[in-house]
Amino acid sequence: LGFDGWANRCGVGHVNGAMIHNAFSAREAGIKAAKDAIQGLVPDIIIMFSSAGFEEHILAGINKVCKGVRIFGGSSSDDSLIDGHSGPPWQIYGGLAGWGSITDGGLVLLAIWQKDQCRMHSVLSHCYGHTQYTGIITRAEGRAIYEIDNRPAGDVLQEWTGLSFPCSRPKLAQYALAFGDRVDRLVHIKSLGENRALECFASTACDMGCSTARLVRIKPSALTHAIQHVIREAMEDITFQVRAAFVVFGAGTSTLFSEGDFQTL
Repeated sequence: LGFDGWANRCGVGHVNGAMIHNAFSAREAGIKAAKDAIQGLVPDIIIMFSSAGFEEHILAGINKVCKGVRIFGGSSSDDSLIDGHSGPPWQIYGGLAGWGSITDGGLVLLAIWQKDQCRMHSVLSHCYGHTQYTGIITRAEGRAIYEIDNRPAGDVLQEWTGLSFPCSRPKLAQYALAFGDRVDRLVHIKSLGENRALECFASTACDMGCSTARLVRIKPSALTHAIQHVIREAMEDITFQVRAAFVVFGAGTSTLFSEGDFQTL
């Protein structure tokens, strides 16, 4: 998300992690945060960051209050995906009423009303390339994929990738599943669960029903160049000078980064 110009008005909403413990409470948290932020006036865009686990349901709650409003953001996390510290994710927020933080996992969102001269441009893309492997999701519940082509999903993934389980996060993160005909909806695989199920970072497979999934892949050595290519392509479509930008990486992609990659980017 790149932009130039100032907002005419901003509003902040936040909910502590203690209030989010299942799908229903996550949806209610999204409703509350949205209502607190907009105060009855529909904004132009919402920027949201929430703790991992129930993002789909939080988004559903926000959409109930701000139907059709564009939402940009991501999931707050710890360093466990890169074999670092594991603990509750946190967020900070601020406004005219003061500043604060949420340290038990929760969500914060920023509602923005743009000035007439404010310009924004957003790109949703990924750096993975298609492989020859596709299959039909025949059983999925929540964020778990149990069967592909009526077979245990873990067995199918192992055949497609040649991986031996258990495997390290960076090896698994080289692969993802893409859904959709025109625009890929990418789903990263978190781990191999019970009964050879694929534990994912999103419930896309369940939400889309009996749909086709394609295996996609990226080599870690090509990651930074691929990201730079996506950014260059995005810049070619912009007719204004970008003053600031937000860049959000998927959970799986983040495990592929080395310290040198961060310096390069």
